[in-house]
Amino acid sequence: MTVITIRDEWCKLPCSICIVYCPPKILEPDEDGHPVVINLEACTECMLCELRCPQVAIEVFKSSEMVENEVI
Repeated sequence: MTVITIRDEWCKLPCSICIVYCPPKILEPDEDGHPVVINLEACTECMLCELRCPQVAIEVFKSSEMVENEVI
């Protein structure tokens, strides 16, 4: 399972870069404008939200990385 961590305190508003660059559109702004995950199952683990965030406020943990970490 993919895990997406969003640090609201690091997010600089109004940016929305992560929301714009997400191909499956799993991110939406909340009432304050911070990104929130609305459909995690649709995540393709492309990492564009994490890679494009200028504030490093988003971290994506791929399902394959999580399995590897649990085995070790």
